[in-house]
Amino acid sequence: GPGANGYEITEFDYVAPNRVSYVQKRSGHRVIGIHDTRYDLAPGETVWEKTPWPGTQPFTWPDFRWSEQVVDATILGSEVFNGVDCWIVSFRAPVYDVYYELWIGKQDYRVYKEHMIAPGHYMTSIYSNFNGPIEIEAPENVVEVTP
Repeated sequence: GPGANGYEITEFDYVAPNRVSYVQKRSGHRVIGIHDTRYDLAPGETVWEKTPWPGTQPFTWPDFRWSEQVVDATILGSEVFNGVDCWIVSFRAPVYDVYYELWIGKQDYRVYKEHMIAPGHYMTSIYSNFNGPIEIEAPENVVEVTP
């Protein structure tokens, strides 16, 4: 969790169509997700725990969840972000009581930055290295855990 200071920095890597890897920088907790399987490595541990991916659907990337939940979409303006000319678009997803702002490239329509605001949860995501040489594989030192 975020601890007493109330924040966590997490670095994610995604590989389409169904792989994610992330590490929580403050705690050191690591996660790998591949389709319907999740692997966790707790700080200080050497053995990964294997469990089913949470929820009712396997992990997929990209996830176009915004397209089904959007209301009140508005173009707020434009801004150059990390050298990319972007539209700043806001919308909300009332099903989850979440507000979003996206920085979307005017030339390639990629999302470069995302602000997400929900009750008690604030998140900024920065996306980069599109189509980069990222590999995500299942770890070897694994113990299966029954949820």
